[in-house]
Amino acid sequence: MIGQTAIIDAAVDHNLVPNEYFAHFERFGAWQLDALKQIGLQPHHSLLDIGCGAMRLGLHAVPYLSNGLYCGMDAFAKYVELGNELAHVANLPPRYRLLVGDDFSFERFGVQFDFAIAQSVFTHLPAGDVRRCVAATRKVMKPGSAFIFSYLVGTPGTVGFLYAGAKPMQRSTIESESFFADLAREFGLEFQKPDIIHPTQQVGLFRYP
Repeated sequence: MIGQTAIIDAAVDHNLVPNEYFAHFERFGAWQLDALKQIGLQPHHSLLDIGCGAMRLGLHAVPYLSNGLYCGMDAFAKYVELGNELAHVANLPPRYRLLVGDDFSFERFGVQFDFAIAQSVFTHLPAGDVRRCVAATRKVMKPGSAFIFSYLVGTPGTVGFLYAGAKPMQRSTIESESFFADLAREFGLEFQKPDIIHPTQQVGLFRYP
């Protein structure tokens, strides 16, 4: 793995503010892989990382997926550029693909996925975009697959700045977890609350028939 200081230095080299995202880079990357393992991820599986950022999960997941494939998509090109650099520095095997996109066009990977994850993504999206994201996963998830995500319940608010101070960070929340149950019914999924503790948020799970 790459050391925390080296990751922050690389972020600065890419003109990225070394904010909270990078300060907790290793901690949350390790949590994501552990959570995926708890719901069944194995080395031969394919994994979709929604909002992959600079491969915070990818640096852990790619070495673990010895016979599988990691695919990450993020709306912010600078994060994806940094992710590619960190993957090169870490000498990761070529079992990963990264794309820039904000339209949830996951079919661009040309892969049917066993697992998907959205760590601290729905916490920054309005409800309409969350629905669009879930609808898009329906096209690329295998039967029997699972999608784990984090979320917040409460009052939305602006809590700082993201992406080098250029874009306000919206801390989006939902009023009730029934929001996800309703989405599950709409798209023919099963919504669960797994017994997984997140450091700062709640954890939900969609299972695909």
